[in-house]
Amino acid sequence: MTLHKLSELKLPLDHSAEDIERTILRALRTGKENLVSFTIDRKSFDARDKGDIRVIYGVTVRLNEAPRRSAGGLPIPEAEPYRFPADRIAYRERPV
Repeated sequence: MTLHKLSELKLPLDHSAEDIERTILRALRTGKENLVSFTIDRKSFDARDKGDIRVIYGVTVRLNEAPRRSAGGLPIPEAEPYRFPADRIAYRERPV
């Protein structure tokens, strides 16, 4: 599985949940069967043009396999768990 981050998905104000999924699939140029899940990280509004207010999403997308060609989205490497440094010193008192 691969993770991808999309930072600017622009949709009209009266969009549906299916529109978000359709825009993600179009941006990554992949099919619905490849999409595992997505989470919305950020939501903002572009109201510079009062007649055309847009919702802008930042999403993280989980795919079964990486798309062959991607129009956008940065692949996110799998994270390793944090390991504390081995040379940690146990102080009896505060050093400062």
